[in-house]
Amino acid sequence: MNAKHAEDATPFVRDVATADIPPGGIERKWTANEAERRALAVLAGIPAVERFEVAVRIVPQGERFHVTGEIAADIVQICVVSLEAFPSRLAEPIDVGYASPSRIAADAARLAEEAEEGVSDSLDVDPDEPILSDGAANERLDIGRLAAELFILGLDPHPRRPGAEFQRSVTEESRISPFAQLAALKGGDKSGNK
Repeated sequence: MNAKHAEDATPFVRDVATADIPPGGIERKWTANEAERRALAVLAGIPAVERFEVAVRIVPQGERFHVTGEIAADIVQICVVSLEAFPSRLAEPIDVGYASPSRIAADAARLAEEAEEGVSDSLDVDPDEPILSDGAANERLDIGRLAAELFILGLDPHPRRPGAEFQRSVTEESRISPFAQLAALKGGDKSGNK
């Protein structure tokens, strides 16, 4: 996927140039504007995103960059029980690495080889995110796309408004023994006579 397409695919674009990251690391905090929040709500399939903030610390580690932080959002979801909209908060941690695509491919090949030989059980480790590049002098970390993806993954797929409970209606028929119901369907009594 080229860099332009990746930027078009997310409603929250926040890139950090690797040249701007000092050896001791850098901290950044971003807040989504109204248009970005609307687009994130559409992407997530929820009624509204009322606040969306991302705070990160980026630290160089050799050829990689380690990104830690948090996504904080105030959202509106639909309760699966009552089908009513209700406000909710989301706090999703960020802890990922970024590396060049060639480094990612080399790491994946090494892990696959170790797993095949039975000397590694690290296949469940998340791979690094790719450093985007328009040339050696223009490398950047696509933190906005990552934040949007983690936000969507962090949403409760079955949101329930606090206090909402399923109401079961008990009918006379459901109180009758299942065996009595079967006997009634067969048209006979318990003794087996028709």
